[in-house]
Amino acid sequence: MVIKQQQCFFDFTDAFGTVNRRHLLRKISRDLGISGRLFLHIASFLRNRLARIKMDDDVGDWLQSNYGTSAGTSLGPLLFVIHTHDVPKSIMPKFADDLVAISVEEDISAVEESLQNTTNKLIQWAHKEGMIINTKKTKVMVFGDVIDEVKIKINDTVLENVKSYKYLGVVLV
Repeated sequence: MVIKQQQCFFDFTDAFGTVNRRHLLRKISRDLGISGRLFLHIASFLRNRLARIKMDDDVGDWLQSNYGTSAGTSLGPLLFVIHTHDVPKSIMPKFADDLVAISVEEDISAVEESLQNTTNKLIQWAHKEGMIINTKKTKVMVFGDVIDEVKIKINDTVLENVKSYKYLGVVLV
C-alpha cells in the first residue's frame, strides 16, 4: 500500500487589499462575539483609511482605501486571519494569507477528488467574500516517491503541479 499525500497551496490576488470591511466587522461581532469598546476601536481602525504606493524614491498620492485590512500595520494580518476563519474546514493549516489543503489517501484519484471538492468550496467562499483565487500562483504538489500528477481546476484553469514549493520561507520537496 502506497499512501499519496497531496497539498494545494492557495494564493489570493491582493489578499489583504480586497477584504470587504463590512463582512469583516460582521464576522468580528457575530462569530467572535467582540463588542463594546474593542469592536468600536477595530471599526475605527478600518474606517477612513488612506493608502499610497511607494516605489524606491517615488511616492504616490494618498487615496481613500475602502477595502482591505491594511497589511503594513500590526493589526492587518490578524484581521485577515479573522476574515478567513470561516473558509472550508478542510483547509489547514492557515497562516495569514497562506492557505493549504491537504489530502492523504491510498489512491491518487481519491486524493484528486478530495482536493477538488475542497477547492470548489474555497471558490464558493471566495466568491461570497469578493476575493479572487490567483490561479497562476496557486500550486499543487504530490509528496513522496510518486510520478502521479493530479488535475485540480479553478473554473476552467488546471492548476500547475510542482515538484517543490516555498511555503512560509521553507522549501518543500
